[in-house]
Amino acid sequence: MALRAPARSFRESLGGGGGSSAQDLIWLPATGGDATVIAPAAGLTAPHFSRDTSRIYAYGAGRGLISMRWDGSDVKTHVRVTGGGQPGGGGGGNASLVLVSPDGERALAQVNSDLYVVTIPWLGGPEPTVSVGNPEGATFPVRKLTDIGGQFPSWGPQGRSVHWSIGNAHVVYDLERARAFDDSVRRARRSTDTTRADTAARAAQGRTPTYQPEERRIRIVAQRDIPMESVDIEGQKVWRSKPLTRPGTYMLSTGARNYPVAVNVPPEAMNVTTLKEPQFRKALGDIEINLQGETVAAEALASADTAEFGWYLMLAVLVLAGIECFLAMRFGHYRKTSGVVRATGEAATV
Repeated sequence: MALRAPARSFRESLGGGGGSSAQDLIWLPATGGDATVIAPAAGLTAPHFSRDTSRIYAYGAGRGLISMRWDGSDVKTHVRVTGGGQPGGGGGGNASLVLVSPDGERALAQVNSDLYVVTIPWLGGPEPTVSVGNPEGATFPVRKLTDIGGQFPSWGPQGRSVHWSIGNAHVVYDLERARAFDDSVRRARRSTDTTRADTAARAAQGRTPTYQPEERRIRIVAQRDIPMESVDIEGQKVWRSKPLTRPGTYMLSTGARNYPVAVNVPPEAMNVTTLKEPQFRKALGDIEINLQGETVAAEALASADTAEFGWYLMLAVLVLAGIECFLAMRFGHYRKTSGVVRATGEAATV
């Protein structure tokens, strides 16, 4: 099942999805084949299912959460979800997305950047409207899931959890564990003394403990490929890459071999931040250190010059030692000679 839009609308859409310009809600056989039109999209997005596979659910900001049969008949609106006002004033708008749970009893709603789970009231007459602006005072049960917002929300397979992402984090909110956590907090409150002093002490300790969902950070590391394009230079076909403007490591493939290519940050784009003395000392563990400033001290430069002169002096000493060794071997006592040495009246030949 999918939303169908003209190819041009898909290419020109800002997010590359073309959902807002979709014209038809269609389904296709899993084994391939022609598309069958279910109904005109008419502003509907996010087609999905519940356990009742005889109906298709979809959401439209102006229509609410609706369902229909596979032939587009028997359209029903189940619930509308609205916000409770924007920070700084202004009325609350409609939810940007509402998804029915697998069991069909609840709905996952995204209002602005926050996520909520609301109970769908199955009532006769016009469809109900649930406001999530004040979850504690809502007419029907509402649970706020996020503190700093979330993206790409979806139900877990059994409808017992909600998944979403924020940045590079994948978050799983277990609804049953959250309900059990809230029950334990309420029991703990009832079991304690509710005197005024205890109430003030609890207020001083901070806000009420809340359930924290499971969060996992996702990191993907991959080498970037270098896309190639063909150009004609003086009648000869030449392959070249587009300018590589993003720093990183790329792989250039020639068909027979792969060559790594490193792209550094251009000098004009570098941002070098120097550390002040307190920051530098804190980074080293608050040790005692005497910083001499941003320039090299004169004593250090003088010692460097002395060290350079010492190398020349050592080289001269080595040359003189070599000359002395040569003279000793050429003219000294190491030379073989013949003579007579007299000692204690006896002669010996050397």
